[in-house]
Amino acid sequence: MPYVHARVGRAITDPERAALADRIGRMIETLPGKSFAKTMVHIEDDDRIHRGGQRTPSVFIETQVRRPNDLAAKQAYASGLFAVCQEVLDVPPDQVYLTIVEVDHWGSKGEFR
Repeated sequence: MPYVHARVGRAITDPERAALADRIGRMIETLPGKSFAKTMVHIEDDDRIHRGGQRTPSVFIETQVRRPNDLAAKQAYASGLFAVCQEVLDVPPDQVYLTIVEVDHWGSKGEFR
């Protein structure tokens, strides 16, 4: 935990994928108690994202974390992700969408807590 799933509405190169995975993973540390080393990042590219009936290169990022986090920390995380998408993928912040799902229980290491 955490788990981040990014869907990119265009094909991306291997260097873009590597940079995106690294930068997303490092951004998670803006949330208290979250670590880059424990973060799983799943990236899907060339996803067929449509807005207004038109295919768009938008990005949708869902982040799952254990336990609620401070609003200011989540805002800093979101701002950082918007910047990462602009810098790595050249997708402007107004084309990046984000959800943060906070769960009370999570299973890992053979246990469900």
